[in-house]
Order: sequence, then structure tokens, then C-alpha cells
Amino acid sequence: MGAAGVRRGARPRRHRRGGAGLGRRRHQRDDLPEHRRGTCDRRREHRRRGLPRRAGRRCHVRGGQARVGQPDRRAVRRPEVVGRAHHRRAGHQRRRLGEVGARREPQAGVRRPQADPSTRLGVAFVLREAFTKAQHYRAARAAAEAKGEPFAVDLTLDTLARVLDGELVWDQHTHRHDDIATAVRLSEEFGYRLVVNHGTEAHKIADVLAEKQIPVIFGPMLTSRSKVELRDRAIVNLATLAAAGVRVAITTDHPVVPINLLVLQAVLAVRDGLPRQTALEALTVNPASFLGLDERIGALTPGRDGDVVIWSDDPLTTDARVEHVLIEGRTVYTWDAAERRGHVVERAERFAR
Repeated sequence: MGAAGVRRGARPRRHRRGGAGLGRRRHQRDDLPEHRRGTCDRRREHRRRGLPRRAGRRCHVRGGQARVGQPDRRAVRRPEVVGRAHHRRAGHQRRRLGEVGARREPQAGVRRPQADPSTRLGVAFVLREAFTKAQHYRAARAAAEAKGEPFAVDLTLDTLARVLDGELVWDQHTHRHDDIATAVRLSEEFGYRLVVNHGTEAHKIADVLAEKQIPVIFGPMLTSRSKVELRDRAIVNLATLAAAGVRVAITTDHPVVPINLLVLQAVLAVRDGLPRQTALEALTVNPASFLGLDERIGALTPGRDGDVVIWSDDPLTTDARVEHVLIEGRTVYTWDAAERRGHVVERAERFAR
């Protein structure tokens, strides 16, 4: 026992209330880096308002714009990746519906006066409001161009206007079938091209998706049921979608599941009833078509890019191995059976003149 009557080595008592404890926490906050102070402020505000500790953890309803670029600008390290998209003008806009859409990750050091909605109704409202603004923005821009007047560009609304014009695909992150139905209604209301991403419960409304010709990028498959939305997750759901006539592709949602396991997911889908030819299309021609890239990639036909992967056996077998990879007709990867390792043509050598 020490002089103060506290057992030696015991953890000191934390002051949960009172001036001393509060002063110590504020002092510790001042010692934190700038990007950590916002978290402390949020937690203090949640305690004051009696909110749950995780009440401030949200994820943005509106995601980011993706533009796919040439992968041949870097060395090929993972030849198992079959699917590839690389058009300079191609891309998509990703958005979220469901549990993830109702959460907003805190931005470092930023206090938002009004949080994003935490209900499915609110998330749909945000999307509808954004597209309505984009419609008005597009009309005002066209009027200004007709009159030859200057126009202030809003990058967010400009991107949404490209979705309305059909230049970008609307990639809707959603799991539950009711959220997928909401995404379908929004796409019909505003007339944009919809692609369902994940589609965990898409098999429950497969007839609707097939009738409306809405494709589904299914996956990832090699994950646990980490949230309520995934309770009905099953690999066989992909086969059910394809049997109903829905065009499908496969995703690993990298880095949730490593991208080199993409082919393995297709193998498991075939085991659970997905036709072998459909599985190959889900890795090649279908994703290229969904993004509007099928004129350049997705199939081995004359006039398309000379990007070829040569396998030792049927790619949809677990013992198949990539032996050669060619990008634009140049060999960039070769498997050496004697050394049991692959040889990659480095960037300096590939682009040497």
C-alpha cells in the first residue's frame, strides 16, 4: 500500500464527473493532434445530449465519382485479376442506400451543423433533392449557354447532370430488396442508368430487375454477415438472379475481399449453380458492358484492345494458374514453372524507347 492508501500497481480511478476530471480531459484534448480533437468534441457533445456513443458515426449518402484509367501504366502484380476497365471517358457515380447510407463517417476536425439523415426515408430524400437540384442546374446551364452568358460551375451538380445525361452510370450501393426497389423508383423518376452494386437480396425481386433490364454487380461473397442487411447473404443468390434473366457481374469490394480472390468467388458461384459460361461473362464482358466499355474490352474480338490472360487450365478451377498476361499486345507477366514464381516486366523496361 502506498502513502495515500492505494494499492501499489492499481489503476488510478477515473473522474467521470467534477471539475478535476473534466479539466484533465480537456488538457489531454489539447495535447492531441488536430485531426483527433474533433472526435473528442463530438463525444463530449453526445454525452451532453444523452446520445449513444456511436450516434455520430455516419457514412456519406453520396459517394464519389470513379474514373477508370489505363492499368498498363503500372507493373502487373496480380495477374489473377481478369476484369479490367480503362476508358478515359468512362466512369460511374456511386451512392448508398440502407444502413451504410444512414451512417456518416466523421471528417477530421470538422463539425457539421446538421447531420445526414439516419433513416431510409431521409436517405432517399437526400438523393431525390440532389437530382432535383441537378435538373435545375442543367436547365440553367443550358439557358446561359444559349444566351452566351457566363455560368458558375458547381462540380457536384455538374457530375449529377452527367448522370442525368447518361454519360455516367449510377452505381447504387444497396443490399436489402426494399432499398433496391427505392433505387429503381428513383432511376425511373429521373431517367438515369442504374446498376445495383452488392444486391444481397436482389434475388427477392429478380423478376422486376429482369423486366426492367437492371444489372447487378453481386458480392462480395467471402465475408461474414457483419450487419443485419447481410443476414440473407448466400452465394446461391447469384445463381437465382442469373436464372431469372438478370445480367450479373461479380465484385470483391476490394479491399473487403482481396481482388486476387475474384476468380475464386466465380468458382464458388459455379459450385452453387451459376452456369459456367455466365460466370465467365460476369468476369469479362458484363462488367465492361455495364460501364459502357464493351467496344474496347471484355471479349477477344478483332478491333478491341490486345489484353489477354492465358491460363494453364480452365480459369474456373482452383488449380488453374495464370501463365501469361498481355496488355496492348505486349507480354507483361510470365509464370516460370521451374522457379515457381512469376516474372513481371517492370515499367521502365516496358516503356523504354
